[in-house]
Amino acid sequence: MNKIVMTLSAITALLLLPAAPSSFALELTKTIPLTSGNEYCMGAVFSPDGTKISFSKSSYNGLYVMNLDGTVIQKLTDEPAAGFRAAWLPDSKSIIYRANTLDTMGRIDSRAVKVAEVSTGKKISVISGVDWVALPGYSESKGIVYSSNGKLQQSTKLIAQAGMKYAPSIITNEDLNANAITQTHDGTKLIIEDDNGISVTDTDGTNRKTVVHNGENDLAYGVKLSPDGTKFLYHNNVGAAVHLYITSLDTLKTLDCGQGFDGTWMPDSNRIMFCIATNDGYDYTDSAFYIISADNTNREKVILPADGQIRLYPAIAPDSKSVIYTDHSTGKIMLSVLREK
Repeated sequence: MNKIVMTLSAITALLLLPAAPSSFALELTKTIPLTSGNEYCMGAVFSPDGTKISFSKSSYNGLYVMNLDGTVIQKLTDEPAAGFRAAWLPDSKSIIYRANTLDTMGRIDSRAVKVAEVSTGKKISVISGVDWVALPGYSESKGIVYSSNGKLQQSTKLIAQAGMKYAPSIITNEDLNANAITQTHDGTKLIIEDDNGISVTDTDGTNRKTVVHNGENDLAYGVKLSPDGTKFLYHNNVGAAVHLYITSLDTLKTLDCGQGFDGTWMPDSNRIMFCIATNDGYDYTDSAFYIISADNTNREKVILPADGQIRLYPAIAPDSKSVIYTDHSTGKIMLSVLREK
């Protein structure tokens, strides 16, 4: 078990600092480390109830959960790639993830989709031992939706005497390939990321409409649904830079918001925090956070402490009062108070 570097009283005092009057601009203040040691930590995300964070380590290997009050770090799994776009379920009790199994040469032998119960560490297999399975989507009404070897499948949650489990998967479409699937909150639509780009379909994979086609040097990726469920963000290469895009689920009209990556929604669904970083051709040398309005009419640099940190992978707390991120220079997960200016 890892040692936590902050006491409960210190973190509580940090998060109870009064907020400044609301405006568009934001400021990060009172930064503290949440992890210690020399291992690189990344991909931190708040639980929906805001009491915990999940994170991974180098190359997204393993999946870890930590109470926000600093009391414990729990290793849910050390499976390869388990932390890549792992997602909390809405009840904050479980995390869904995709993991790889490696052969004796360190190559990917098979893939699986699993759900990990945070309180017990129990891992529930949804599908395993397959050549390919997409990053899964989840909604309360439809359960888990994923694509495995070209077949769109659905598995609903069951509550049994022995604890949570998932029903055998039902195939809902025989011909739908995907790299990642995001479900809308009401379970009526799927946002599909595949080798061709991004599209939106009905839950059964029909009525498919294209949002963006991947071009020769394009790679549209990283869909994140807004908290209110009306739009989503994604990223795409534009020349040597990565741009942030926002698409309306109602009209499928898309805004190019300019350079930016690691986009994350503010809980109000009206703003997005994202990152712009510089590198020397080998590694990141500097970074900054920005905030942009969902209608692309306002864009401001977040005011950051002059502390030499290289900030990546931001995630906003459900109450908008704090942000977690990785300091690339140390590999630590950091927590900062988020103030409106």
